[in-house]
Amino acid sequence: RRRERKHRWEASHDALTGVLNRRGFLGALTQLLDNPDAMQQHNVLVMMDLDHFKQVNDSGGHQAGDQILQDLTAVLQKRLRNTDVIARLGGDEFALILYNCSRETALGILESVREDISRLRPHSNPEVCRVTASIGLTRLRADDSLPHEVIRRADARCYLAKERGRNRIIGHEPDNEGSLLR
Repeated sequence: RRRERKHRWEASHDALTGVLNRRGFLGALTQLLDNPDAMQQHNVLVMMDLDHFKQVNDSGGHQAGDQILQDLTAVLQKRLRNTDVIARLGGDEFALILYNCSRETALGILESVREDISRLRPHSNPEVCRVTASIGLTRLRADDSLPHEVIRRADARCYLAKERGRNRIIGHEPDNEGSLLR
């Protein structure tokens, strides 16, 4: 039973950071989207990429990169509520689900996370390596039903944050008419 429990955990969690992996995250998001009562609340999906992470691996080795990922996970666990979801989707890409959280509250939490990340340095090469985070978020809507559509929306905002200079949070984007998408 212990081995079976371990295999189940390994199937849905990232071995390095201990948070959910892509499979576990998709399960949590699907469960949320399939729950009409939970979808009546304000829920926020966040996509986050580390900026300049390749430089950490290149100058300090993968051990330095692993340390940054573990330190980032500690920042997220400190700043988020224990009911929220943290997932490492792969490499330096993370996803979060903030349950029953307004967009404005989410922006405040994520600003603290962004600032904490900008202070992270690997012990092996602290003067050279500096990472920041590009963060995109979207509010889940009552009519959302497909996980990949919600992820795509938040991911597009994450990439917009990168395009606009990195180390920023984008919670909306202009559509073709210049209005804001929510």
